[in-house]
Amino acid sequence: MYFTFLVPPKVEAHKPENDQSCIAGQDTHISWKFSGIEKPQVTWFLNGQPIPTNDRIQVTETDDGTSELSIHPAELADQGIYTAMATNSV
Repeated sequence: MYFTFLVPPKVEAHKPENDQSCIAGQDTHISWKFSGIEKPQVTWFLNGQPIPTNDRIQVTETDDGTSELSIHPAELADQGIYTAMATNSV
């Protein structure tokens, strides 16, 4: 007999960074580590709206559960409140 246990996602961070600055024209990165069984799906938001990815804005995920939002290069229109939401089937 086999059992499968599902665990809701959780943030694996010591202390959230509330303020992060960058200079327009330079690249910037924001990352958070999430865990859960089954692996969480991470969605990034800017001012409450999902962030579409393109050649300039990319999201990468690593095997350890880290999701990184990269902006190449940052523009004035990119300023605001960034959040990430992790979800799975639990």
